[in-house]
Amino acid sequence: MMKIEEIPSPVFHYERSIKNEKGELVSGRLWAELDITDDANSRKGKPLTLRKIFEDVHHFFHKSWRRSDPKGFWVGPAAAAAWKREG
Repeated sequence: MMKIEEIPSPVFHYERSIKNEKGELVSGRLWAELDITDDANSRKGKPLTLRKIFEDVHHFFHKSWRRSDPKGFWVGPAAAAAWKREG
């Protein structure tokens, strides 16, 4: 018999912003699983390199992008410029 073992893998998850059936923009997401797993045999957590990359990306958003109104989202420079042009 075969056994499937779940092991931690360093992965970024990304969902692009898309329009719904009403034509409204639905926000995308970017996240990473950085916590240790629940497996008692594996308490290593994610590699430090992945955490560093995630912190770099997070810093990039804070530095280069604007917070939305209402809060909770980030607006990129191209989207902000398009909104200023078109309203």
